[in-house]
Amino acid sequence: MAGPGPQRSGSRPEGYSKTARFTDSTVIITGAGSGLGQATAERLAAEGANLVLVDMNAEGLEATKKLVTTAAPEARVELITADVTRPEDVENYVQATVKTFGSIDGFFGIRINAIAPGAIMTAMVENSLKQMDPDNWEAAGEQFVSVNPMKRFGKPEEVAGLVSFLLSEDAGFINGTVVPIGGGQHAMY
Repeated sequence: MAGPGPQRSGSRPEGYSKTARFTDSTVIITGAGSGLGQATAERLAAEGANLVLVDMNAEGLEATKKLVTTAAPEARVELITADVTRPEDVENYVQATVKTFGSIDGFFGIRINAIAPGAIMTAMVENSLKQMDPDNWEAAGEQFVSVNPMKRFGKPEEVAGLVSFLLSEDAGFINGTVVPIGGGQHAMY
């Protein structure tokens, strides 16, 4: 099991070395105020991307910006509080992105390729485990992942690495697919 929940140090993800594959690229990340969106923002900023972070939670966006600028002080980051289910909000943040950066090179949340995360230890998952068993939530988590071939939760940083790859030119010939990231559990069904 992956420790007592999401640990965010503001440094690059473990085992990560900086590349510049997103230099001068602009990426919109929806759901950027927490969890997978937050980890993806950190990763892409460290790889040189300009970021437009979108979420309904302004406080979460500020926390993400702090993590991003700690990990990548040179990062250009814009925050937009919006509801992605409202077409006028989507139109507004797309227009704001183009006005600020001149173009959009990628979306996380809107892409031809998709990811299918399995059990990833985010604050939301941790809170769910605590609701199941407030006194022994870590044991509940161990039981939950006991059927996973890797016997652990995934990390948001691992999902961010996959997103980074799928948005990069390294994945230029991958199109119209769903990529599972769940420690092999999908193959068991």
